[in-house]
Amino acid sequence: MRQLCSDLRKIMMPYTAKELNESGSTKIVDYVEFSKQAHVTHLITLTSSISMAALNICRLPNGPTLTFEIQNYCTMKNLRSFFHKELNHQISCDEASYFKDPAICILNNFTSTESHVQLMSLTFQNMFPPVDVKSFKLSHVKRVVLFNYDEEDETIEMRHYGIKKNSDVITPFRANTLKKSASKKLSEVRKKLDRAKEELQALYKKRKDMKQKLGKKADDKLLDKVNKVDDLSDPYVSLEADIALKEKTVLQYSEKETLYKKELDELTHVNQLSNPSSSASSSNVPTMNNFQAESIEVDDMFEANSRTKVKIRLEEVGPRLTLKLRKVVEGVFAGETIYHSVFEDKPEHVKEAERQEREEKKKLKEERRLQQEENVQRKKREKEEKVEKQKSAFLKKFQESLEQDPDLLNDENDLAPADVESDDEQDMEEQDDVPSEIAEGDEEEDEENFQDEE
Repeated sequence: MRQLCSDLRKIMMPYTAKELNESGSTKIVDYVEFSKQAHVTHLITLTSSISMAALNICRLPNGPTLTFEIQNYCTMKNLRSFFHKELNHQISCDEASYFKDPAICILNNFTSTESHVQLMSLTFQNMFPPVDVKSFKLSHVKRVVLFNYDEEDETIEMRHYGIKKNSDVITPFRANTLKKSASKKLSEVRKKLDRAKEELQALYKKRKDMKQKLGKKADDKLLDKVNKVDDLSDPYVSLEADIALKEKTVLQYSEKETLYKKELDELTHVNQLSNPSSSASSSNVPTMNNFQAESIEVDDMFEANSRTKVKIRLEEVGPRLTLKLRKVVEGVFAGETIYHSVFEDKPEHVKEAERQEREEKKKLKEERRLQQEENVQRKKREKEEKVEKQKSAFLKKFQESLEQDPDLLNDENDLAPADVESDDEQDMEEQDDVPSEIAEGDEEEDEENFQDEE
């Protein structure tokens, strides 16, 4: 499911939270509040349980919320390993350019008039930015998302395709080359067509002779009976099969001839537009009609030279999803159930009773919230009052001690830092005194020793 979540983010790029880190402590309410601040329009969540995996699409800020059952899914990684397409390799190597612009949303078969089908259609459309026809550029479109609705089983197939574009500019030189190739193919097809027509005429003649022989021996009823025989060992039935096959071959060659002839005419037209002097009038006397014709041909020439044919090919990128709508609720992940695929629609009086019950619960919840806020403010006031009482009691006790001993404040002021000698200074003085006494004692002993020696 984590891989599927990452793939869904890639589909919605660049307008998605690509590096959002989910945590177990974060709740849906937190995501909803953050989405409102970030001006997010839709919130997509994935949930899985033992019974089923679900995809929820919520329209912010007021709902509704659509819950889909994920019947089947396939991730981008699985499709890439299965197909080994060149486009998939190109997308994996250059994700920045492919996912720089949003994808185009295409809906198919959402033509039902039922309310839940129309709601799904609007939800899928609004999930992607609209296409502005005036500023639309084909070079900026590299992805397309297709939603196909199956009315029989009420499932939705979602596919994500990459667009591969090949531009084909028809220049005069290339037009001549293509013209030669088309004329060669046309001549080959005409030869095959003529040969097939000759063979078909021979088969027609053979069938005519066989009918004449059968007509001499049997009437039309017998002929109809022979025509209905399915045994190919019968000569007449075998002949009819050969004729049908040859007619099909002639029809195919005729279609190819028409196609090549049309292509040859188009290439001839492009070649004429690129060389307007060759198609101009051979008259040396210029007339107004000639000037108009030349101007039109020149305009057509520029238009033909600027005409570009673009071949578009869709290659599946993934992920694949098969969804089925289970229910629709009115609010943001909660509220009245608008649609449910399993349970039948409830009567109006039951809906009204449930609505009143929800309103009462909501009102009770609001009252509890207000009461809780009042309790918090009350406890805060009580704490402040307690601190004030402690301060006043301390000041009162200090004043009573001053009244009993007025010199207490003066004694405290007399203890200045300059009048108090530190223990370190006393130790220093003692250390200075001790060496001097020792030195005097040593001098007296030296004098006594000197006198004794004398």
